[in-house]
Amino acid sequence: MLLTRLQQFAAAHPEHIPPPFFIHSGVHWLIDLDAHGSPVSGLVAELSPISDPGDPSGRHGLPMLVPTVGRTSAVVPLLACDKIEYALGWPDPNDADDERTRARARRYHQAFIDLVCAWADHDPHEPAAQALRAFLTSQAVSHIQPPERFTAGQIVMFRIDGQPAHATASARVFWSLVASKRKSSGAHDRCLVCGTTQPILERAVRSIRPGLIPVVGHDPFSRTERKRGNPAYLVSINHPAQGFNLVTGLRNTPLCETCAESYTGALEHLLQHRDHRRTIGDTAIVWWIVPSDRTRDHALPQSNAPIQLLFQPNPIKIATMLDAPCTGAPVVAGTSHTERFCASTLSNNSARIMVRDWIDIPLPEAEQHVASWFADMLITDPWTSQRRFPSLFRLAIALGRWYPGKNGARGSYALFGAKGAQRPVWIQRELLHSALNGTRLSSAMLAHLLQRVRTDGGFDLTRQALLRLCLTRCHPNHARRLPMALDPDDNTPAYLAGRMFAILESLQYAATRAGGGQLNTTLGDRYFSRAVTSPASALIPAVRGSRAHMKKLQTRDRKAYADFFARNLNDLIGRLRPFPTSLTLYDQGLFLNGYADQRNHDIARARARRLATDDLIPDSATDEATTDADLGPNPEADQTAALEH
Repeated sequence: MLLTRLQQFAAAHPEHIPPPFFIHSGVHWLIDLDAHGSPVSGLVAELSPISDPGDPSGRHGLPMLVPTVGRTSAVVPLLACDKIEYALGWPDPNDADDERTRARARRYHQAFIDLVCAWADHDPHEPAAQALRAFLTSQAVSHIQPPERFTAGQIVMFRIDGQPAHATASARVFWSLVASKRKSSGAHDRCLVCGTTQPILERAVRSIRPGLIPVVGHDPFSRTERKRGNPAYLVSINHPAQGFNLVTGLRNTPLCETCAESYTGALEHLLQHRDHRRTIGDTAIVWWIVPSDRTRDHALPQSNAPIQLLFQPNPIKIATMLDAPCTGAPVVAGTSHTERFCASTLSNNSARIMVRDWIDIPLPEAEQHVASWFADMLITDPWTSQRRFPSLFRLAIALGRWYPGKNGARGSYALFGAKGAQRPVWIQRELLHSALNGTRLSSAMLAHLLQRVRTDGGFDLTRQALLRLCLTRCHPNHARRLPMALDPDDNTPAYLAGRMFAILESLQYAATRAGGGQLNTTLGDRYFSRAVTSPASALIPAVRGSRAHMKKLQTRDRKAYADFFARNLNDLIGRLRPFPTSLTLYDQGLFLNGYADQRNHDIARARARRLATDDLIPDSATDEATTDADLGPNPEADQTAALEH
């Protein structure tokens, strides 16, 4: 089905797919000839550079449609446009002293000449073929002066009377015949993609260029090791152990020439365009839209709404999508019900393309999966009261190491590929799979997040949203969705323990600020990591130490503050007894969720009260009738200031 959907995309976008056995590649050098095969520059032909090697945009040559075919160790020349070692018979300058290398280059060049001669014999009325044969057989190549800097793998093209020889209609027809004969198995069978009886290929036509698909197990953002990988095939069986019934080639995967070229060209086009490709860890995801079978003849729609929302969340569009599950209305983003959303995640593994995931579902269903993804991690920013929708990249980067800021500076996460980031590449792949398929997350995801929070102490809104997502999608009942704010009726011991730890932490901050001092070691620094796994071992000494904080507030005319914290602590202690001594993995997540909910709730209340207080202050700067003392105690404001600090 993957090959069929790629072929449908190619059929709907013929302008993006090159002709059979042609590819867009960079051409580095040019040789100009006239209609008789004589050099335009004079008696000796010149090898002219097409692009400036010093220009970063042109170091890979001028993009052009050139012949191509999958090469093996055999001598396989291309028609009228090929590497220097084929077109001119020059070995690489670094190996020019090796006799074996020079002999190989001579064999390559002779094969190139034989192919041009075969083209000239096949079409004796084609001027370009006759001119190029005359030039190559006249030994004029031996008089060309090599440039100062070149490599044997750079591409050379021949231009006859101002037209590239390989771009003529005659060259395209002849090259298709030659390439098809090279790859054909000689048998006829029903094509696996189009379903018609056609000549079947013996092996894959061409590969996907290296660098488009990340190497499996390797972070493409790594600064210490960069791997481009090898040219890779989506369908390739070279050894008996790889094929069914120990059969090599494509006999058990019958593909005709047209379909093989179509799906390869479509896949390479998708991998080259940012509107259809993203890199996530050691995988590349490509996506496209095709009409359903009922509307195959209709114009192909253009909509990438599901995948674009994952990487660049749009709050307005997401809000509309989130209303759909409540109202029962279908999720529509400017598309019809006849479209299908196709996506695949790929990795490069030793010249083979690994298909890690494949999605082929109606587009509304894909949009519903994305809407559910954002609903599961929806969180409200307590500082602005706005809903937050972290993108998939922000979630992935939050799974790495957190570096706290120094001297009041804000902290940051380790970048992708940074040494010591401690961000496994499989985590990013699993996030993407869950988002597009609407499936559960593994317990390993939750375990890694908890380990990162306990180790580096970073617990911002992005990690809170990720925690909500894990708690929702790691639960056996996937339909269970956590409340978006503090749940005062939740009596789960782990959740209550987390709330209690947040209140004890705020009490310490308030007492320290009331005394005009600064904290050297906070309650979180001392007990947080232990509290997540064993709340009793942290809450008991923390409650015992809270008496001193209460006393400090009372002795500094902050009795209202002390009463506020005492009332909340007594309520939680009465509901929590006995304190849990150990927590399961899921309960550890509930502890952190309770801690975050309580902290966000206190921050939101404090800011709301501060805004109300600001509204009570007169506009006149000379009116000093109203003071902070007249407004009464404001313990939440102290908590907010402490947390902001």
